[in-house]
Formats: sequence, structure tokens, C-alpha cells
Amino acid sequence: TPSTAIAPTAPRPVMELAALRGKAGDAAGAFDMLGELARTTPIAIPLLARPLVAGLVFNAVLVVTHAPVTVDNLRTNQFGSFGLDVAWLLSGLLLWLPVCGPLEELKPSLPARGVYLFLAAGLVPMIPGGFLTFSETPLYAIYELAPRVNDFDALDDQQAAGAIMKIGAGVMAGFRDTL
Repeated sequence: TPSTAIAPTAPRPVMELAALRGKAGDAAGAFDMLGELARTTPIAIPLLARPLVAGLVFNAVLVVTHAPVTVDNLRTNQFGSFGLDVAWLLSGLLLWLPVCGPLEELKPSLPARGVYLFLAAGLVPMIPGGFLTFSETPLYAIYELAPRVNDFDALDDQQAAGAIMKIGAGVMAGFRDTL
């Protein structure tokens, strides 16, 4: 079709994406497409899908995006907020790629998956969650200025978010053996 025509000089990944287009009609198709693309991509996805790399990238994104300087500078406009959301989404997908991704050769053994999830998704998220929960003042100036949509003031809202992060990480760590 004209919409999928790619110039013969287009980079190989672009041509492969065009060839795979339309195969991802559902979630299974999307995972199959990702697996097929990952196997044909020279370095990027297979390298990032390794448990150590994925865990480190996820946690680095988590810590950096929860730093007050990052939040106060990026949440001031929609593009910065979108950038944070995209970083969280992509790092979250990357975190789960070694556990339930399409590349069987990169999946750790079942007990190793539990250890990976405990360390990568259980421990580090508790750190910013603890700061948010137990802080006596709001960490983010931008949240202090934001209009309230409920009866929570900025500190109550921050502490509730931190508690959810801390409890959510604890629940994740508690269910690590079920995967």
C-alpha cells in the first residue's frame, strides 16, 4: 500500500518496522512484533532487555524523575510532563521485558525472576516513597502552587502518593515468588 512504502535507502530498522506494521492487532501480536523486531535489531533491545541493564535503567529513571529539581523544572509545562510520563512508561516496559517479554533467551530462571523483581522493582521505589511519605514539607514547589482538586493540601497529597509508592513496592516484593 502507498502508506507503507519505504524508500529503498531507508535505514534497516525503519524498513523492518514498516514490514511489521499491521501485525500488532492485539497484545499478543504486539509482543510477537516486539520480539521479531528485537531479534533483528543489532544491539539496542537485546542489550536493554537484560535484567541487570533493565533494572538499572528503570531505577535510574525512577530516582532522577522524582528529584525535586527534575519535577519542579519539567512539570511546569505539558511537554515536560509528557516527557516524564513517557520516561516512566518506557522504563516500566523495560523493567518487565526480562520477565514477560518475547525474548525467551533473555528471560532469567523462575527463581531469578523473583530476585530480579524484588531488587529492581521492590527496594529502590521505597526510597523516594519514604522521602515523600515522611517529609514534613512538600518536596516539590510546583505542587504547592498547583490548584487542589480535593480536600488534600500539597503535603497530604505528597504523603499519600509516597505511601502508595512504598506500599506498592512492598506488595511487589511480597508477590515476587508468584511469578
